[in-house]
Amino acid sequence: MRYLIIIILLNLNYLFCLELSEMNVVDDGEKIHISSFDKTIRDANEDICSGILILSNLHGLQFDSNNGIVKIQQIEPTKTLLYLSPGERVIRIFKSGYQPLKIILMEYGIKNLESGKVWQLKIEGEEKKQKDVTILIKTTPAESKIFIDNEDKGVTNLLRIPIGKHILRVEKIGFEPVEKEIYVNNENIEFNITLEETDPILITFQTVPEEATIFLNDEPKGKTNRKLLLFPCTYQIKLIHPTDQNKIIIEQIHISKNGKKILKYSF
Repeated sequence: MRYLIIIILLNLNYLFCLELSEMNVVDDGEKIHISSFDKTIRDANEDICSGILILSNLHGLQFDSNNGIVKIQQIEPTKTLLYLSPGERVIRIFKSGYQPLKIILMEYGIKNLESGKVWQLKIEGEEKKQKDVTILIKTTPAESKIFIDNEDKGVTNLLRIPIGKHILRVEKIGFEPVEKEIYVNNENIEFNITLEETDPILITFQTVPEEATIFLNDEPKGKTNRKLLLFPCTYQIKLIHPTDQNKIIIEQIHISKNGKKILKYSF
C-alpha cells in the first residue's frame, strides 16, 4: 500500500506539471452549404439558427458560446455542427489536456452569422499524451534485478518508463529468471513477479587462442578453455587475450536452461 500511494502521488505530480497543449484555428471561416442543416431549429428568440461546422483532427471536443449553443450535431468523428443564435459572436472549445480555445468569430472573417447559413472552421492541435508513468514491480524474492527492454535497471521496485508495451525480465542468482511482455498505462502500474529456485548449469567457455583470462561480473574465473557452473542469470563477461593485454572482449551474456551451453570467442 505504501508503494502504491507513492506511485499515485508521483503520477499526479507529473500530470499537474504537464504543460497544456494548444488548439488553433486554421485559416478564416468559409461559408458552405450543408443539405442536412435543419432550418427548423430555432433559438430562444424563435430565430432560425445559424451553423458553425467544426472540422478537427481532435476527438472529444466540448463547446460553449456566449448565448449558449442551441444544438450540437456530430456528423462524423471529425465534423461537428453547432447550431447557434444568429447574433452569436464568440464560441469556446474545450478538450482535456489542452488550453481552452476562445474564438471571436469576426477575427476569422465571420462578421455576421445569418439565419439558416453555415460557416466552416478548421481546428487543429497536436495530441499531447502523458509519455511516462511510474510503475511498481514487486518481486519474490526481494532485491531481484530488473531489466526493461534488455536495459539493466538494477535492484529497484519503482521505475518510471514510457507508456506502452515492454519486455520485463527479473533475475536473481539462484533462481530461474522470468521474462514477460507487460503493457503499462495509467491504470496498469503494478506487477508481481515470483521467481523459482533453480540449479546451476554447466557452461563451457572456449577461446581462440586458449588461456584467455575470464572475468564474470569483474570476478576472476580462471582461464579458457574452462567449464563453470553458473545459475541462470545475466552476467558481464570479460576475456583478456593470453599474450596481448590490449585485446579484450566484453559483452553481456544471458545464461538460461534452454540457451547455449558452449560459448565460443575469437580474438
